Amino acid sequence: MILELDCGNTRVKWRILNAAQTVVARGSLTPKQAVEKSLPVAATQISACRMASVWQEPAVVEYAAAIERLGIPVHLAKSTAELAGVKNSYVHPEKLGVDRWLAAVAAHSQYQSHCLVLDFGTAVTADFVSAAGVYLGGVIAPGLELMRSTLMQKAQRLNVALEEQAPNLLLPQTSTAAGIEAGVRQMMKGFIAQQLRVAEQTFLAEFKLVVVGGDAELLAELGFAAIQAPDLVFAGLALACPLSTL
Repeated sequence: MILELDCGNTRVKWRILNAAQTVVARGSLTPKQAVEKSLPVAATQISACRMASVWQEPAVVEYAAAIERLGIPVHLAKSTAELAGVKNSYVHPEKLGVDRWLAAVAAHSQYQSHCLVLDFGTAVTADFVSAAGVYLGGVIAPGLELMRSTLMQKAQRLNVALEEQAPNLLLPQTSTAAGIEAGVRQMMKGFIAQQLRVAEQTFLAEFKLVVVGGDAELLAELGFAAIQAPDLVFAGLALACPLSTL
C-alpha cells in the first residue's frame, strides 16, 4: 500500500491507497505529531510513500529520512517547469509552493478547463491555470485563522474569546468578538470576489472555481458556487510521483 502525505504549515494530511487505488484510511496530524510518530500506521502495511511538503528543506529531509529508516522509500514531489501537460509560468518554477503547483496541475488534469483554484489554509491562495495547460500564477493572502490570531496578538484590547456567532456577519456588530469575526470574513469575501473578477478578465471565458482546504465551506456561506476538491493536492501528488501499489 502507498502512504500519501500532504505536509502543510499547521496540519499533515495523510491517506493510504491499496492496490486498487482505493483510499482505505485517512486522517490528519499536527506537524509535531507527524514527526514524533513518523507514520500514522504500522510500517509493515506500507510499501512506499509519496510526500508533498511546504516545510523548510531541512525539516522535509529529516522527516523523509525518518520514514526511510523504517524501510519505506519516500518520493518527494517538487515544483517543476512542466508536469502532466501543464507549463509553469513562475520566474523560478522551483520556488512555487509545491502544494499550489500540485493543485493547479490536478485541476487541469481533472477538468480540462480554465480553473481558478482557491486553497484555504494558514494562507489562502488563488492560482490560475488555463485550459491550454499554462499555470499563469497566483496570489497569497492570510487565511481566516491567521487574520484572527494576528489581530488579537497585535492589539491587546482585541484579545477576546471568539465564541459569539453573529446572526449576520455583513451588518455592524455589537460586541468585539462578533466584530472581529465579521471583519475577517468580510475581508475574505472581498478577496474571493476580487479573484473571481481577475479570473473573468484573464480567461475571458467560462472557468471552474475549484476549492481546497479547511475554510472551503465559507464559499457556500458567502454565496459562491464552487467545486469542492479536498483531495486535489493528493491527485497532483499522484501525477508527480506515480507509483505502483503492488
